[in-house]
Amino acid sequence: MVLAQVFEAEFQTIDFTNGPSVAHQLKEWTKILGLQLEHALVNLTRDEMEFSKDLDTLKPLLLKLLNEQTPAAIKEIAEQILNRVTAQQILAQENGPIQNLLLTLPINLGSTQTDLTLQWSGRKTKDGKIDPEYCRVLFYLELERLKEIIIDMQVQNRIIKVTVINGHGAVLEETANQYLELLRENLEKMDYRLSGVSFVNMGSGKERGHGLKSVPFSESGSYSGVDIRI
Repeated sequence: MVLAQVFEAEFQTIDFTNGPSVAHQLKEWTKILGLQLEHALVNLTRDEMEFSKDLDTLKPLLLKLLNEQTPAAIKEIAEQILNRVTAQQILAQENGPIQNLLLTLPINLGSTQTDLTLQWSGRKTKDGKIDPEYCRVLFYLELERLKEIIIDMQVQNRIIKVTVINGHGAVLEETANQYLELLRENLEKMDYRLSGVSFVNMGSGKERGHGLKSVPFSESGSYSGVDIRI
């Protein structure tokens, strides 16, 4: 919740129904956290202008704060935030053409304050950019009433399969059914095709069948559910 206080003033009016706006805000978050600080240090000679901006981001400011004469309570909070930011950098791995990223961000959903964790795994193109045709994205979210929810989105050759994992699969399926056609149409506008959406319950016995054995939040559990095919 400490990170939430850092972001609250800056991003309290995000429109989560606007995809491009959310994408832009996620990029801004990574800048504010200072996740690219080390990259800026390595490229200082050719990116001096960008480097000067990176020095105003959260991580270098926290490092500076810890080296100053500050009360113990403030240092403790600063260390908590710094450890969390650094952990995200460590968990982001690059193995040849495969890139793994992990990002946890505090968000406000109405009156509820929670963390959104995004885990992305995919390959890169020859020019080093993310390949939008082949990737897997996992979203972890703790909601006030639905509690823990995981969304697994797999993209193969621009064909998207979505699995929603929660303890209330039937309720989510009934609620989401009216929005699936709109989702399909919007994806087609971006040259993607939705193959199906699955709603599954945690702890119901079909974890391996959905290929989510590696999901950190459900390694010890299992689930089953209902598929909606489009």
